[in-house]
Amino acid sequence: VAGRSPLIHYGALGEVIHPGPLFSAEDERLGRGTEGEPVPGLSALFDRLGRFALVGRGVGQGGPDATLLRLVGVEVREGEHIGRPFKGTVFWCLGADVPGRFGRLGAAISGAALHEGYYLDLEIIARDQEQWQALKDHFSAQPQAVEAALAVRGAVVPIELRTESTPALGAADRMRLAVMTQLAEEAVPSSGALQVAASTDAEPQSIAQKSRHRLVVPSLEELAHVVATHEEGHLCDRKQWYPLNAGRLLRLVEFAAAHRFSGPGIARALEARAQLVALCSVDDPRFAWIDILDAAESASGGSVTPHARAYRGLLDDLLKRLGKEVRRGEWTDEDLDPSRRLIDQLHRLSPERLRGLALREARSRGLARGAAADTDR
Repeated sequence: VAGRSPLIHYGALGEVIHPGPLFSAEDERLGRGTEGEPVPGLSALFDRLGRFALVGRGVGQGGPDATLLRLVGVEVREGEHIGRPFKGTVFWCLGADVPGRFGRLGAAISGAALHEGYYLDLEIIARDQEQWQALKDHFSAQPQAVEAALAVRGAVVPIELRTESTPALGAADRMRLAVMTQLAEEAVPSSGALQVAASTDAEPQSIAQKSRHRLVVPSLEELAHVVATHEEGHLCDRKQWYPLNAGRLLRLVEFAAAHRFSGPGIARALEARAQLVALCSVDDPRFAWIDILDAAESASGGSVTPHARAYRGLLDDLLKRLGKEVRRGEWTDEDLDPSRRLIDQLHRLSPERLRGLALREARSRGLARGAAADTDR
Protein backbone atom coordinates (compact mmCIF):
# COMPACT_ATOMS: atom_id res chain seq x y z
CA VAL A 1 0.00 0.00 0.00
CA ALA A 2 2.76 2.46 0.99
CA GLY A 3 4.45 1.91 -2.37
CA ARG A 4 1.39 3.26 -4.19
CA SER A 5 1.23 6.37 -2.02
CA PRO A 6 2.34 9.58 -3.78
CA LEU A 7 5.05 11.58 -2.03
CA ILE A 8 5.18 15.37 -1.76
CA HIS A 9 8.75 16.69 -1.56
CA TYR A 10 9.71 20.02 -0.01
CA GLY A 11 13.43 19.84 -0.63
CA ALA A 12 15.42 20.34 2.58
CA LEU A 13 12.21 21.17 4.48
CA GLY A 14 11.01 17.57 4.31
CA GLU A 15 8.49 15.34 2.60
CA VAL A 16 5.12 13.74 3.38
CA ILE A 17 3.03 10.91 2.03
CA HIS A 18 0.09 12.58 0.29
CA PRO A 19 -2.66 12.74 2.96
CA GLY A 20 -5.49 12.93 0.42
CA PRO A 21 -8.37 12.53 0.25
CA LEU A 22 -8.44 13.86 -3.34
CA PHE A 23 -5.86 15.08 -5.81
CA SER A 24 -5.85 18.86 -6.24
CA ALA A 25 -5.28 21.07 -9.27
CA GLU A 26 -1.73 21.55 -8.03
CA ASP A 27 -1.25 17.77 -7.88
CA GLU A 28 -2.41 17.48 -11.47
CA ARG A 29 -0.04 20.24 -12.61
CA LEU A 30 2.82 18.43 -10.88
CA GLY A 31 1.88 15.04 -12.38
CA ARG A 32 0.78 13.30 -9.18
CA GLY A 33 -2.76 12.47 -10.27
CA THR A 34 -5.98 13.78 -11.77
CA GLU A 35 -7.73 16.60 -9.94
CA GLY A 36 -10.73 15.34 -7.97
CA GLU A 37 -9.70 11.69 -8.06
CA PRO A 38 -9.11 9.81 -4.75
CA VAL A 39 -5.49 9.60 -3.63
CA PRO A 40 -4.43 5.91 -3.54
CA GLY A 41 -2.28 4.15 -0.99
CA LEU A 42 -2.29 5.06 2.70
CA SER A 43 -4.75 7.90 2.20
CA ALA A 44 -7.39 5.62 0.70
CA LEU A 45 -6.74 2.87 3.24
CA PHE A 46 -7.15 5.09 6.29
CA ASP A 47 -10.07 6.96 4.77
CA ARG A 48 -11.95 3.65 4.60
CA LEU A 49 -11.16 3.17 8.30
CA GLY A 50 -12.41 6.63 9.21
CA ARG A 51 -8.90 7.79 10.03
CA PHE A 52 -6.49 10.48 8.94
CA ALA A 53 -2.76 9.72 8.73
CA LEU A 54 0.10 12.20 8.57
CA VAL A 55 3.32 10.41 7.65
CA GLY A 56 6.57 12.06 6.68
CA ARG A 57 9.57 14.08 7.69
CA GLY A 58 9.59 17.78 8.58
CA VAL A 59 12.33 20.28 9.31
CA GLY A 60 13.33 20.38 12.96
CA GLN A 61 11.19 17.37 13.89
CA GLY A 62 13.93 14.85 14.56
CA GLY A 63 13.44 12.51 11.58
CA PRO A 64 10.52 10.58 10.05
CA ASP A 65 7.31 10.55 12.05
CA ALA A 66 3.66 9.53 11.83
CA THR A 67 0.39 10.30 13.56
CA LEU A 68 -3.00 8.64 13.13
CA LEU A 69 -6.17 10.48 14.14
CA ARG A 70 -9.90 9.73 14.21
CA LEU A 71 -11.47 11.65 11.32
CA VAL A 72 -14.84 13.37 11.69
CA GLY A 73 -14.97 15.66 8.65
CA VAL A 74 -13.13 17.17 5.69
CA GLU A 75 -13.56 20.54 3.99
CA VAL A 76 -11.68 22.86 1.65
CA ARG A 77 -10.90 26.39 2.82
CA GLU A 78 -9.60 29.30 0.77
CA GLY A 79 -8.94 32.93 1.64
CA GLU A 80 -6.20 35.32 2.69
CA HIS A 81 -4.63 36.69 5.86
CA ILE A 82 -3.06 40.16 5.89
CA GLY A 83 -3.04 40.11 2.11
CA ARG A 84 -1.41 36.68 1.72
CA PRO A 85 -3.55 33.98 0.07
CA PHE A 86 -4.00 30.41 1.21
CA LYS A 87 -5.97 27.37 0.10
CA GLY A 88 -6.11 23.93 1.60
CA THR A 89 -7.97 20.86 2.80
CA VAL A 90 -8.92 20.83 6.47
CA PHE A 91 -9.18 17.51 8.32
CA TRP A 92 -11.36 17.76 11.45
CA CYS A 93 -10.26 15.08 13.91
CA LEU A 94 -11.25 13.89 17.38
CA GLY A 95 -8.29 12.39 19.17
CA ALA A 96 -5.24 10.43 18.08
CA ASP A 97 -5.00 6.63 17.93
CA VAL A 98 -1.25 7.04 17.37
CA PRO A 99 0.19 10.40 18.50
CA GLY A 100 3.13 11.87 16.64
CA ARG A 101 6.59 12.17 18.19
CA PHE A 102 5.83 15.43 20.00
CA GLY A 103 2.57 14.00 21.29
CA ARG A 104 4.32 10.88 22.56
CA LEU A 105 6.75 13.17 24.41
CA GLY A 106 3.88 14.88 26.19
CA ALA A 107 3.03 17.87 23.99
CA ALA A 108 -0.63 18.69 23.30
CA ILE A 109 -0.80 19.04 19.50
CA SER A 110 -4.06 20.75 18.54
CA GLY A 111 -3.26 21.08 14.84
CA ALA A 112 -0.57 20.79 12.19
CA ALA A 113 -0.13 22.02 8.64
CA LEU A 114 0.57 19.54 5.87
CA HIS A 115 0.65 19.38 2.08
CA GLU A 116 -2.19 21.68 0.91
CA GLY A 117 -3.99 21.87 4.22
CA TYR A 118 -3.94 21.09 7.92
CA TYR A 119 -5.65 19.04 10.59
CA LEU A 120 -7.34 20.14 13.81
CA ASP A 121 -7.70 17.84 16.83
CA LEU A 122 -10.89 18.89 18.62
CA GLU A 123 -10.04 16.65 21.57
CA ILE A 124 -6.91 18.69 22.33
CA ILE A 125 -8.74 21.97 21.73
CA ALA A 126 -11.39 20.84 24.23
CA ARG A 127 -8.63 20.37 26.81
CA ASP A 128 -7.70 24.00 26.30
CA GLN A 129 -11.33 24.91 26.94
CA GLU A 130 -11.12 22.95 30.20
CA GLN A 131 -8.26 25.22 31.27
CA TRP A 132 -10.48 28.24 30.73
CA GLN A 133 -13.26 26.52 32.70
CA ALA A 134 -10.90 25.79 35.60
CA LEU A 135 -9.89 29.45 35.72
CA LYS A 136 -13.55 30.48 35.70
CA ASP A 137 -14.34 28.03 38.51
CA HIS A 138 -11.47 29.42 40.57
CA PHE A 139 -12.59 33.04 40.24
CA SER A 140 -16.38 32.67 40.07
CA ALA A 141 -16.68 32.39 43.84
CA GLN A 142 -14.59 35.52 44.38
CA PRO A 143 -15.66 38.28 41.96
CA GLN A 144 -13.57 40.88 43.78
CA ALA A 145 -10.50 38.85 42.87
CA VAL A 146 -11.39 39.24 39.18
CA GLU A 147 -11.48 43.01 39.53
CA ALA A 148 -8.20 42.95 41.45
CA ALA A 149 -6.52 40.81 38.77
CA LEU A 150 -7.72 43.08 35.96
CA ALA A 151 -6.52 46.15 37.87
CA VAL A 152 -2.93 44.86 37.96
CA ARG A 153 -0.33 47.21 36.51
CA GLY A 154 2.79 45.69 38.05
CA ALA A 155 5.56 47.40 39.97
CA VAL A 156 7.52 50.44 38.85
CA VAL A 157 10.79 49.14 37.37
CA PRO A 158 13.93 50.61 35.74
CA ILE A 159 13.58 51.40 32.05
CA GLU A 160 15.73 48.45 30.96
CA LEU A 161 13.27 46.01 32.59
CA ARG A 162 10.03 47.41 31.16
CA THR A 163 10.03 45.28 28.00
CA GLU A 164 11.08 42.01 29.67
CA SER A 165 8.80 39.04 29.08
CA THR A 166 9.78 36.93 32.06
CA PRO A 167 8.71 36.27 34.66
CA ALA A 168 5.23 36.51 33.15
CA LEU A 169 3.55 36.47 36.59
CA GLY A 170 0.09 35.38 35.43
CA ALA A 171 -0.11 37.55 32.29
CA ALA A 172 -1.86 34.81 30.27
CA ASP A 173 -4.54 34.22 32.91
CA ARG A 174 -5.17 37.97 33.26
CA MET A 175 -5.74 38.08 29.50
CA ARG A 176 -8.11 35.10 29.81
CA LEU A 177 -10.03 36.90 32.55
CA ALA A 178 -10.27 40.03 30.39
CA VAL A 179 -11.69 37.96 27.53
CA MET A 180 -14.16 36.06 29.73
CA THR A 181 -15.31 39.29 31.35
CA GLN A 182 -16.00 40.84 27.95
CA LEU A 183 -17.85 37.71 26.79
CA ALA A 184 -20.02 38.05 29.89
CA GLU A 185 -20.70 41.71 29.16
CA GLU A 186 -21.71 40.84 25.61
CA ALA A 187 -24.13 38.28 27.01
CA VAL A 188 -25.96 40.91 29.12
CA PRO A 189 -29.64 41.15 28.07
CA SER A 190 -30.56 44.03 25.77
CA SER A 191 -32.41 47.05 27.15
CA GLY A 192 -35.68 45.50 26.03
CA ALA A 193 -34.90 42.34 27.95
CA LEU A 194 -34.00 44.46 30.97
CA GLN A 195 -37.41 46.10 30.82
CA VAL A 196 -39.05 42.68 30.80
CA ALA A 197 -36.94 41.71 33.77
CA ALA A 198 -37.99 44.89 35.57
CA SER A 199 -41.64 44.07 35.00
CA THR A 200 -41.11 40.79 36.84
CA ASP A 201 -39.77 42.55 39.95
CA ALA A 202 -36.09 42.19 38.98
CA GLU A 203 -33.92 45.31 39.15
CA PRO A 204 -32.25 46.11 35.78
CA GLN A 205 -29.32 47.70 37.57
CA SER A 206 -28.75 44.58 39.65
CA ILE A 207 -28.72 42.42 36.50
CA ALA A 208 -26.11 44.66 34.87
CA GLN A 209 -24.12 44.80 38.09
CA LYS A 210 -24.07 41.02 38.42
CA SER A 211 -22.85 40.69 34.83
CA ARG A 212 -19.65 42.48 35.83
CA HIS A 213 -18.83 39.56 38.10
CA ARG A 214 -19.68 36.84 35.60
CA LEU A 215 -17.21 34.99 33.45
CA VAL A 216 -18.12 33.25 30.19
CA VAL A 217 -15.87 30.51 28.81
CA PRO A 218 -15.20 30.80 25.06
CA SER A 219 -16.82 28.25 22.81
CA LEU A 220 -14.97 25.38 21.19
CA GLU A 221 -15.57 27.11 17.86
CA GLU A 222 -13.80 30.28 19.06
CA LEU A 223 -10.79 28.32 20.28
CA ALA A 224 -10.64 26.20 17.10
CA HIS A 225 -10.69 29.40 15.03
CA VAL A 226 -7.39 30.48 16.59
CA VAL A 227 -5.69 27.15 15.88
CA ALA A 228 -7.06 27.14 12.32
CA THR A 229 -5.79 30.65 11.65
CA HIS A 230 -2.31 29.72 12.87
CA GLU A 231 -2.24 26.71 10.53
CA GLU A 232 -3.52 28.87 7.67
CA GLY A 233 -0.53 31.11 8.38
CA HIS A 234 1.65 28.12 7.48
CA LEU A 235 -0.36 27.69 4.28
CA CYS A 236 0.33 31.33 3.40
CA ASP A 237 4.05 30.50 3.55
CA ARG A 238 3.49 27.37 1.51
CA LYS A 239 1.66 29.36 -1.16
CA GLN A 240 4.61 31.74 -1.30
CA TRP A 241 7.31 29.06 -1.55
CA TYR A 242 5.72 26.04 -3.24
CA PRO A 243 5.77 24.44 -5.82
CA LEU A 244 9.53 24.85 -5.91
CA ASN A 245 11.08 26.63 -8.88
CA ALA A 246 14.32 28.56 -9.36
CA GLY A 247 13.01 31.83 -7.88
CA ARG A 248 11.19 30.22 -4.96
CA LEU A 249 14.11 27.93 -4.23
CA LEU A 250 16.38 30.96 -3.99
CA ARG A 251 14.01 32.68 -1.55
CA LEU A 252 13.80 29.47 0.47
CA VAL A 253 17.59 29.19 0.61
CA GLU A 254 17.80 32.84 1.74
CA PHE A 255 15.26 32.13 4.47
CA ALA A 256 17.18 29.05 5.63
CA ALA A 257 20.47 30.97 5.54
CA ALA A 258 18.96 33.68 7.75
CA HIS A 259 18.49 30.93 10.33
CA ARG A 260 21.94 29.41 9.78
CA PHE A 261 20.50 26.38 7.98
CA SER A 262 19.50 25.04 11.40
CA GLY A 263 16.51 22.70 11.33
CA PRO A 264 15.25 23.73 14.79
CA GLY A 265 15.92 27.38 13.98
CA ILE A 266 13.94 27.21 10.74
CA ALA A 267 11.10 25.39 12.51
CA ARG A 268 10.93 28.10 15.19
CA ALA A 269 10.93 30.83 12.56
CA LEU A 270 8.04 29.18 10.71
CA GLU A 271 6.02 28.88 13.92
CA ALA A 272 6.65 32.53 14.82
CA ARG A 273 5.50 33.63 11.34
CA ALA A 274 2.31 31.56 11.58
CA GLN A 275 1.49 32.88 15.04
CA LEU A 276 2.09 36.46 13.93
CA VAL A 277 -0.46 35.87 11.17
CA ALA A 278 -2.89 34.66 13.84
CA LEU A 279 -2.22 37.74 16.01
CA CYS A 280 -3.18 39.92 13.05
CA SER A 281 -6.12 37.90 11.73
CA VAL A 282 -8.20 36.14 14.40
CA ASP A 283 -11.52 37.70 15.35
CA ASP A 284 -10.21 38.58 18.82
CA PRO A 285 -6.39 38.75 18.79
CA ARG A 286 -6.23 38.30 22.56
CA PHE A 287 -6.79 34.56 22.06
CA ALA A 288 -3.56 34.38 20.05
CA TRP A 289 -1.77 36.61 22.54
CA ILE A 290 -2.66 34.12 25.27
CA ASP A 291 -0.69 31.47 23.38
CA ILE A 292 2.50 33.54 23.42
CA LEU A 293 1.93 34.66 27.02
CA ASP A 294 1.57 31.00 28.03
CA ALA A 295 4.98 30.41 26.44
CA ALA A 296 6.48 33.17 28.60
CA GLU A 297 4.79 31.66 31.65
CA SER A 298 6.61 28.37 31.07
CA ALA A 299 9.91 29.97 30.05
CA SER A 300 11.92 27.88 32.49
CA GLY A 301 10.24 24.59 31.64
CA GLY A 302 11.14 24.22 27.99
CA SER A 303 9.12 22.30 25.43
CA VAL A 304 9.60 19.41 23.04
CA THR A 305 8.04 21.44 20.18
CA PRO A 306 9.53 24.52 18.49
CA HIS A 307 6.46 26.57 19.41
CA ALA A 308 7.43 27.66 22.92
CA ARG A 309 10.77 29.21 22.01
CA ALA A 310 9.29 30.66 18.84
CA TYR A 311 6.46 32.29 20.77
CA ARG A 312 8.77 33.66 23.46
CA GLY A 313 10.97 35.23 20.79
CA LEU A 314 7.92 36.73 19.08
CA LEU A 315 6.65 38.10 22.40
CA ASP A 316 10.04 39.68 23.10
CA ASP A 317 9.97 41.40 19.70
CA LEU A 318 6.42 42.67 20.22
CA LEU A 319 7.23 44.04 23.68
CA LYS A 320 10.30 45.82 22.35
CA ARG A 321 8.20 47.37 19.59
CA LEU A 322 5.53 48.39 22.10
CA GLY A 323 8.20 49.87 24.39
CA LYS A 324 9.57 52.04 21.56
CA GLU A 325 6.08 53.20 20.63
CA VAL A 326 5.27 54.04 24.27
CA ARG A 327 8.46 56.07 24.59
CA ARG A 328 7.53 57.95 21.41
CA GLY A 329 4.20 58.84 23.00
CA GLU A 330 2.07 56.77 20.62
CA TRP A 331 0.04 55.07 23.35
CA THR A 332 -1.05 58.05 25.44
CA ASP A 333 -4.71 57.25 24.84
CA GLU A 334 -4.33 53.74 26.28
CA ASP A 335 -4.40 52.66 29.90
CA LEU A 336 -0.64 52.04 30.04
CA ASP A 337 1.78 53.20 32.71
CA PRO A 338 5.15 53.68 30.95
CA SER A 339 7.06 53.31 34.22
CA ARG A 340 5.96 49.70 34.69
CA ARG A 341 6.53 46.41 32.85
CA LEU A 342 4.46 46.23 29.72
CA ILE A 343 3.73 42.49 29.95
CA ASP A 344 1.88 43.14 33.22
CA GLN A 345 -0.46 45.57 31.44
CA LEU A 346 -1.23 43.85 28.13
CA HIS A 347 -4.62 42.68 29.38
CA ARG A 348 -5.64 46.34 29.71
CA LEU A 349 -5.20 47.04 25.99
CA SER A 350 -8.05 46.88 23.49
CA PRO A 351 -8.12 43.98 21.02
CA GLU A 352 -7.77 46.28 18.01
CA ARG A 353 -4.75 48.10 19.43
CA LEU A 354 -3.13 44.71 20.08
CA ARG A 355 -3.95 43.72 16.50
CA GLY A 356 -2.40 46.94 15.22
CA LEU A 357 0.81 46.29 17.16
CA ALA A 358 1.07 42.80 15.65
CA LEU A 359 0.31 44.14 12.17
CA ARG A 360 3.15 46.65 12.40
CA GLU A 361 5.48 43.81 13.38
CA ALA A 362 4.17 41.73 10.47
CA ARG A 363 4.83 44.61 8.07
CA SER A 364 8.40 44.88 9.34
CA ARG A 365 8.89 41.19 8.51
CA GLY A 366 7.33 41.43 5.07
CA LEU A 367 4.30 39.34 6.07
CA ALA A 368 1.60 41.92 5.26
CA ARG A 369 0.63 42.56 1.65
CA GLY A 370 -1.58 45.05 -0.16
CA ALA A 371 -3.96 47.16 1.93
CA ALA A 372 -2.93 45.27 5.07
CA ALA A 373 0.61 46.55 4.61
CA ASP A 374 -0.56 50.18 4.59
CA THR A 375 -3.07 50.39 7.42
CA ASP A 376 -3.62 49.15 10.94
CA ARG A 377 -6.96 47.48 11.48
